[in-house]
Amino acid sequence: MKKTFLFPALAIGLLIVLSPVSQTGQQTRSAEALLGAALHQEEVEGNLEAAIETYKKILEAYPDNRPVAAEAQFRIGTCYERLGRLEAEKAFETVLAKYADQTEFASKARERLSALEASAAAPLPSTMRARMIKNPPGDTPMGTVSPTAGISPSVIGGRATSLSGTCRRERTAG
Repeated sequence: MKKTFLFPALAIGLLIVLSPVSQTGQQTRSAEALLGAALHQEEVEGNLEAAIETYKKILEAYPDNRPVAAEAQFRIGTCYERLGRLEAEKAFETVLAKYADQTEFASKARERLSALEASAAAPLPSTMRARMIKNPPGDTPMGTVSPTAGISPSVIGGRATSLSGTCRRERTAG
């Protein structure tokens, strides 16, 4: 009789003791699964807006899972950066402010911030120039837009002109 009472009591005790550990493990798996879904939206589907929303859900639902939350916050920044939005800088700064203890993502956020600052400070390349070319009155247009979005060459006043890259070349026709 003593053995039959001892076994159920031991089983109940183990369930009580192990229950919070099991729940924490399940939350970690859920956070990682949601992170995987967001990464899929971002990298495979290319749906950056949906990925941002999923990353924000991770931050709301699993704020205590710091490694996953730090990655989610960092990935929000990369999505904004890829979209060309200014919120990227703020997202990377949040990684540094809230998740400095997560060294991998803090370091990556620092790198991205440096790159954003460098690109903002860099002047436009000198090879990029715009030039308006006017036709003489009564003349036909200089060229037409081709299906590949390039400008086809034309002949104006006995000179063949073509636009190539950033420079204009003129050569005398035949």
